[in-house]
Amino acid sequence: MNATTRNLLCYKELHLALKTLALLILFITGSLAVQANTPEPQQARTVSGTVVDEAGEALIGVNIQVTGTATGSITDIDGRFSFQAPAGNISIQVSYVGYVTQTIAVTGNQPLRIVLREDSQNIDEVVVVGYGTQAKKDITGAVAVVSAEALAETPVSTFAEALMGKAAGVYVSSSGAPGASTTIRIRGVGSVNGSDPLVIVDGVQGVSTESVNPNDIESFQILKDASATAIYGAQGANGVIIVTTKKGSKDRVRISYNGYGGAATMANNGYNLLNAWESMEFVAQGMVNLRDVRGFAAGAIPAHAQFGSLDANDQLRMPYAVKPSGMSESEIISQFGSIAAWEASYKPDGSNSWARSAYAQMKLDGYSEEEARAGTDWYNLVTQTGMVQDHQISAMGGNDKGQYSISLGMNSREGTIKSSYFDRYSLRINTSFTPSKWLTVGANVNLSAVEIGGERGNQGDGDVFGKIYTTASWLPVYNIGGDFTGSQAPEGGRNTSAVNAVINQENDWTRNFRGEASVFAEVTPISGLILRTQYSPRLTGTWIRTFSEVTIAADKEGSANNNLYEEARYGFDWQWTNTATYSRTFNRIHQATVVVGSEALNNGLGRRISARRIDYTFPNDPNSWNIDNGATSNLSNSGYMDDHTAMFGLFGRGDYVYNDKYLATVSFRYDGSSKFGANNRFGFFPSLSAGWRMT
Repeated sequence: MNATTRNLLCYKELHLALKTLALLILFITGSLAVQANTPEPQQARTVSGTVVDEAGEALIGVNIQVTGTATGSITDIDGRFSFQAPAGNISIQVSYVGYVTQTIAVTGNQPLRIVLREDSQNIDEVVVVGYGTQAKKDITGAVAVVSAEALAETPVSTFAEALMGKAAGVYVSSSGAPGASTTIRIRGVGSVNGSDPLVIVDGVQGVSTESVNPNDIESFQILKDASATAIYGAQGANGVIIVTTKKGSKDRVRISYNGYGGAATMANNGYNLLNAWESMEFVAQGMVNLRDVRGFAAGAIPAHAQFGSLDANDQLRMPYAVKPSGMSESEIISQFGSIAAWEASYKPDGSNSWARSAYAQMKLDGYSEEEARAGTDWYNLVTQTGMVQDHQISAMGGNDKGQYSISLGMNSREGTIKSSYFDRYSLRINTSFTPSKWLTVGANVNLSAVEIGGERGNQGDGDVFGKIYTTASWLPVYNIGGDFTGSQAPEGGRNTSAVNAVINQENDWTRNFRGEASVFAEVTPISGLILRTQYSPRLTGTWIRTFSEVTIAADKEGSANNNLYEEARYGFDWQWTNTATYSRTFNRIHQATVVVGSEALNNGLGRRISARRIDYTFPNDPNSWNIDNGATSNLSNSGYMDDHTAMFGLFGRGDYVYNDKYLATVSFRYDGSSKFGANNRFGFFPSLSAGWRMT
């Protein structure tokens, strides 16, 4: 046994042990929350409308629910909603984070227009903005705040998923696969070259959404307009998401455990597609229409490759074999001498990759006539109930001289598509120490190890979901040789089936390690002035393994060789931020805050290598999947360094409040990037905003 095999076995044993321990903790101290679909009430009428804020802006993800029931909906990107509700007079409850909940009587069928008012109890809340904080009531830009309580309402894997429906003007979408990448759009698409917002966690830019445990987050601040984001320059053009994680407190030590378990199911029972027999009847009806409606002569109607031509009763015939295509059992015996001889002539190279129809195969396997006529249910073969679990142990405390917060988390999610999963182990340590009244130092460290495998929920025609509804139901899962079926059977619909795709990904994985840290120091030389410096290095590593099976037996254009692909890469980035903040109140009616600073970013200090080999002797044994075990011919490998880029910027912001009524904010950023030529390397990004507090 070589070193790679031993490492893989050790990893799997550790992974199994950790999952077993997590399950024991779940049943001993946690609570099981199984999500189940409830029957829909009798649908009698439609309740619809739009929800906006006081400025008339559509609110996305507002919860609308019939009072006392589970019936309801949420608003879409345009603030619209529509759902079926019982007849008679009802009332609906409209709720949204940061806004006053309303109960509205619904007596007719006319669309509703609902205006939500901001919750004034939160107006004095202090929120994080660019390189500082402000009272929410003094903010002139568009800033949304999402609290930890709101995030805890929905069990999710990544903090991007937690943002769904939590802030106006913020659109979040995901394929639904466990740990899948998430698309975030703030006030729409802002650029053809990418519209992702800038993500900042505890002052560090470019943090991966999957590496942060949502349980560690204290709050989100979402900067949406130019006034709020200008201090970040071009990087903030698509909006900025500022994440603040939980810090220690001046309190006794508090140790807590938070965990849940559940089950994830598909929202429906499939696409209600035609089964095998219905597909054949549908083709027959098409032939009848060609003859009776379009006037085709009987001999001019093309025969179907599998079902043949119409008989005297305008019926088609379900074949015994789909490769050779469209042959009955008697035709097979006539050509090959016997069914046994036909089976003996099977070859997995695609030439003689014979296959029965799903109907014939299921009858042979003992299914009833009704079940055999239904054929292959591709949807149910690749979907499952996925188990979900999340566990976190945290400790926090401190005193006047120092505070700390430590958390250890584990999140494991099985997808509703078989073989898909997401596992994350994370450790976060936040510390802050005040050795004297004018000096504060501290560090924030986040370590995460993530493994992702299986189907990622992609919606392309060639992905698992596309293959579910484009592969013929009269096609069996396996041919007579035990290989998968596909385009070797004419009119089958896909080159390979959804089941083939799922099983082929069963032992593929991507593993990511991210170590992100920041150390900072704050000096207060005089009252009102804070000087801060923060250095934030980040080390990342990614390992990818995919194994592709031989597909020629299923796919007429498939590969006759299996192959293993492996990739490894690492990266190192750093960020250095320096700020000076001065706040003062003059004559009780003039409040001013000025922030100036500089920031240096250095990215792309890394490299990657990859290799591919073919013809593995034991394709069903992942322990043998090492590059050296493949054939020494037709080698493929590559390696290169990442693109090294640097950026340096100067920025500033001034906030002024007069008599607690009139507000003004001025901000700027002057950035230079190595991505541009020397003559166009720097850009200036200013903004000005003003406000008037009416009450």
